[in-house]
Amino acid sequence: LFRSEDCDLIDNDCSGTPDDDQACHNDCRAHVYDGHTYQFCERDRRWGESQNDCNNFGDNGLYVLVTINDEAENSEMNRFARTIDSGRSWWIGLTDSGGGNEGNFRWESGSSSTYTNWNTAGGEPNNQGDEDCAEIRGDGRWNDFECSEDRYYICEEVE
Repeated sequence: LFRSEDCDLIDNDCSGTPDDDQACHNDCRAHVYDGHTYQFCERDRRWGESQNDCNNFGDNGLYVLVTINDEAENSEMNRFARTIDSGRSWWIGLTDSGGGNEGNFRWESGSSSTYTNWNTAGGEPNNQGDEDCAEIRGDGRWNDFECSEDRYYICEEVE
């Protein structure tokens, strides 16, 4: 019985090499934390494009832009992102876009997580210039930013 490779740092097809056979996008790096698999994608994409990339990732499209549930996960996402590019901001799956949603941020995954890490000292979220999408910055704090801007992004495998 042949098993196809998944992008999860495991040698699913028993070839001797994890994540071979084009299982991973060449510009995304798999990272496992607390039993979850994440993809850190080094591609400049708008928030919606990032969301679509995550939704189409892998064989089954079982990824979404990352939902950050607590301080430990936020710290790990930021730590790993900094090992890839210390100067970048990365899209996360939080948005208040859509009619009547201004100021009511929700996770793209549908999660009910209430954890936030806004840069409140900097007045975030502030919707300056119609900013509806969230990014994690180099200090681990979040900022709302224009969804039409390009950022790297973090996908998370859904269960």
